[in-house]
Amino acid sequence: MVSTSEALFWKKKELVSFILSILVFFIHIFSFVRYRDTGSIISAVNERAAFFFKESITRFAVPMFFILSGISFFKGYDNSKYINKIN
Repeated sequence: MVSTSEALFWKKKELVSFILSILVFFIHIFSFVRYRDTGSIISAVNERAAFFFKESITRFAVPMFFILSGISFFKGYDNSKYINKIN
């Protein structure tokens, strides 16, 4: 049986993974800057929004996935379980 703290950890990990997945999705879909009309207010807002999301906020999603996978791999680490985890 899984303890309460263990279940809470996996629920939090699932939520964080979902949010990070959305951020990785944003990295790949922000192409509306290509279709800008120079000089308009909407294009300036689009440009700033794209820079804010694509170049600042979303860039930490991939390293966070790496960290989460390391935490998941070594959660409850035991040398006898190591061989089973990598197979």
